Amino acid sequence: MYPKPRKYNYDKRNMVDRWNLTERVFFACGACHILAYAFLKRYAPDNGSAIWVQPKTGYIGKHIFVEMGNIVFDYHGYSDRDKFLIHMFKRAKHY
Repeated sequence: MYPKPRKYNYDKRNMVDRWNLTERVFFACGACHILAYAFLKRYAPDNGSAIWVQPKTGYIGKHIFVEMGNIVFDYHGYSDRDKFLIHMFKRAKHY
């Protein structure tokens, strides 16, 4: 969801930097798909599905989260679907 961590001189090609990120930052900055599919595999909610948000060409802010009706799950934890989408689009517009 976020293009890169707020860390001085961060370079995503530097594997030491990437693996030393906190879990929340790691999943927020490029590993959201791993978290979403691990959640689905572990908890397998009947109404759960992975949703991939991909902006138009030239824009950034791809994200994958799990939707279960009015509840979603991502690195924030569980959220109300409508509030989550408002937050996600607000942050995407920021970048």
